[in-house]
Amino acid sequence: TNNYGAIFKYNLTTSTPGILYNYVAADIMGSYDLMMHSNGKLYPFSGYSYGIGAFLNSCDTLGNFTQLLRFETSNDGSTCDGLSTLNNKLYGTCYVGGTDRKGTIFEFDPANSGFTKLYDAVYDGIGGIRLHGQFLVLNNKLIGNAEYGGTTDYGQLYEFDPSTNTYTGLAEFDEVADGEAPTGFMALANNN
Repeated sequence: TNNYGAIFKYNLTTSTPGILYNYVAADIMGSYDLMMHSNGKLYPFSGYSYGIGAFLNSCDTLGNFTQLLRFETSNDGSTCDGLSTLNNKLYGTCYVGGTDRKGTIFEFDPANSGFTKLYDAVYDGIGGIRLHGQFLVLNNKLIGNAEYGGTTDYGQLYEFDPSTNTYTGLAEFDEVADGEAPTGFMALANNN
């Protein structure tokens, strides 16, 4: 309605679409990377991209919309990307921002709206930078991809353990054999 975007709903029984929430100017443009938590709320990001900041929001099934958190480029990260659930907490990445402006991994607890930045990506020739996408949750660890960095600088598959805040590179991309600059979401099928 306002040219800022909307969160849509669709009734499978009646095949009826509808609008759950219309964004307004204060929401800083429409949503992206929407996910449903076990508490019944939707958690979309909204905001501008390319380092200007992002918001984490919640929206219940009645359309009650709340801005929960604003990501600041200089510390928390910005231009955030995908959420995953582990032990009733939300985990995500920001591919811009943080201490060295190379990205962050964060935790958000919907029970108390607690935010914790867990990891700052560093361009050190070992770890990945510009962390992307929704994590694959496996054995209480988060598996993700970094667009650049690692030893080859063509990107990296990594594991992050939120219980110890440990980042471990799992595989390097090498441009020729298996591509470069991964930015998509992770999926698991037949142990691959």
